[in-house]
This record gives sequence, structure tokens and C-alpha cells, in this order.
Amino acid sequence: MRELDEILRLHALWLDRERAGRRADLRFYDFSGASLGGRRLARASLVGARLVGCDLRNADLVGCDLFGADLTDADLRGAGLAEADLRGATLQGTRFDHANLNAADLREGVLLTGSGQNATRQSASSNKTIVMTEASLICAQMERADLAGADLGGCNLSGANLRQAKLCGANLSHATLRNADLSAADLREASLRSADLTAAKLDGANVAGADLAKAILVGASLTDCNLLEASTLGTQLQRTEDARQAPLRRAIDAHRRWLETNGRRGERAALAGVNLEGCSLTGVNLSGAELAGAKMDEAILNEALLVLTDLSGAHLRGAALRRARLTGADLSNADLRGADLTEARLDAAEQEGTPGGQASRRLRTRLVSADLSGAVLYHAKLTGADLTGWRTERAILAGAEWDGRPED
Repeated sequence: MRELDEILRLHALWLDRERAGRRADLRFYDFSGASLGGRRLARASLVGARLVGCDLRNADLVGCDLFGADLTDADLRGAGLAEADLRGATLQGTRFDHANLNAADLREGVLLTGSGQNATRQSASSNKTIVMTEASLICAQMERADLAGADLGGCNLSGANLRQAKLCGANLSHATLRNADLSAADLREASLRSADLTAAKLDGANVAGADLAKAILVGASLTDCNLLEASTLGTQLQRTEDARQAPLRRAIDAHRRWLETNGRRGERAALAGVNLEGCSLTGVNLSGAELAGAKMDEAILNEALLVLTDLSGAHLRGAALRRARLTGADLSNADLRGADLTEARLDAAEQEGTPGGQASRRLRTRLVSADLSGAVLYHAKLTGADLTGWRTERAILAGAEWDGRPED
């Protein structure tokens, strides 16, 4: 244990960028039963480590490499595991209550030890339940993950990749799965009661015997997903049409004609201050539109084209803007708290010049004094954007790029 204490002491110095520090290399180390609660292990190498029954409550494991680690019965309640590599880890009986696993990678993985014919695969033999109640798993990569029977009650899985995940019999009641990808997931007999699946992808998901009572499925993609096999009492599939919708659709159609004819027909959408809260506008083309001060909280704008759009001062709290193109848009003073901008384009637009006339110029996306606290900017592109005074407290910036470099 004294040796481990010294390794962790040097690792803490390394994290503080002290010259005497050294990154912890604890590959295949046996921590079984150890008490490491609250310890600083961020970005340490724990590949194949044995952490059976280990107390890691409130430990700092941000960016930690836990590929193939054995975390059977480990206690990770309240631990920080954002961007950690948990591929192929054994998690039977592991507790993650209230842990932060934002952008962590929990996909399948095979750890081989030895070589050639002597290589063996680390695998789990226990059927103990994985407990992740109230954990934060925003943008977690969990494709093909085996979470059968897991307790994910109340988890925040917004934007998580759960394609082909095994979730049969899992408890996802009251979970937040906004924009999550559950394509071809096995959700047989799972409980999704009162879960928020707004704009989620459930294409090809197996929901036989699943409980979707009172779940929210507004804007969800349900191709080849047979909801008739599930319990859907009180399930909300679409918001009630209201007086806003008809004039909005007319304005969008006129704007589309305006774009297609370079302004000869139709009319530019002048929607400054309009109330579009909660509207489903997936894939809409409002490039160049006037939306200054618009109220668009909780609106679904995934894959929308908003190039050079005036969104200054707009209210976009909790809006879904995954893969939206906002190149050259004006978002100065916009309220984007909690918005999902995964893979969104917010980079500068290049406007070509005319022969013998106007020179080409760069039109920067403006996020001046915009509030992106708690927003998701996972793999978003912000190169060339004006970020003066923007606020990003608690935002997820993993893989985001600006000025040609990824955020680390």
C-alpha cells in the first residue's frame, strides 16, 4: 500500500503539472477491496486493473483509462468518470449512483492477456445488477453495451449512444433520454415509465413487453419499432397543435421559396420575438431568417439549417440542436443553457467574392456573451467563431473544436 500511495502522490503532482510528477501507470494492478474514496486518479492508466469490491466513492477518475478493468461490486457512487474509457470493463454489481459519466465510453471491448493461442478474454461470469440510479451519462458511448437488468432509474442519458445495447429488463423509469440513439436496442420487458424520450431514435428497437406508460416520445423516430407490443398508457407521442403552428408553417414555406429563388419569390421569415417553445422543427431550413429574441426553449431543431440566421438574444434553453448548421449565425446574448449542440456546426462561413467586385469575406458565428452553461457541445465545430464573453460553466466540451484545435 505504501508503494501505491507514492504512485498516487506523484500522479497528483503530475496533474498539478509539477516537474517531479509522474502519470500513474497501474495497468493490471490489483486493488481488490482497497479504499480509494476521493482519491485523484484522473487520466491514470488502469487498463485491466482488478478493482473488485473497491471503494471509489467520489474519486476523481475523469479521463481515466479503465479498458478491460474488473469493477465487480466496486462502489463508484458520486465518482467523476467523465470521458473515461470503460470499454470491456466488468461492471456486475457496480454502483454508479450520482456518478458523472458524461461522454464516457462503455462500449463492448475485448481485453486479451497473453499472446497467440494463450490469449484469453476477460469476461464477466456474474449476473449481479449494475446500479446507475441518478447518474449523469450525457453523450455516453454505450453502443452494444450489455446493461440487461441494470438499474438506470432517473439517469440522464441525453444524447447517449445506445445503439444495439442490451437493455432487456432494465429499469429506465423517469430517465432522461432526450436525443438518445436507441436504434436496434433490446428493450424487451424494460421499464421506461415516465421516461423522457423526446427526439430519441428508436428505429428497429425491440420494445416487446416494455412499459412506456406516461413516457414522452415527442419527435422520436420510431421506424420499425412496434409500440403495439409495449404498454403505452398515457404515452405522449406529439404535442397538441396550437394557434402558432399554421402561421409558422406558412412562414417556413414562404421562406423556403425565398431561399430557392434567391429572393425573387416567397418572403424572408421575419419571426423576431415569436413563441416557438417546444415546437418540432427537425431539419427545417431557416437560413438567413430573422429570429432575434425568439422564444424557442425546448424546441426540436435537430439537423436544422440556420446558416447566417439572426438568433441574437433568442431563448433556446434545453433546445435540441444536434447536427444543426449554425455557420455564420448571430447567437450573441442568446440563452442556450442546457441546449444540445452535439456535432453542431458553429464555425465561420466563407462568403465568396464577385469577379472584379466584392472581395471574399469570412462571416463569423457570433456567440458573444451567449450563455451555454450546462450545454452539450460534444464534437461541435466552433472554429473561427467569436466566443467573446461566452459562458460555458458545466458545459460538455469533449471533442469540441475552435481555432483549429480540439478542446482537452
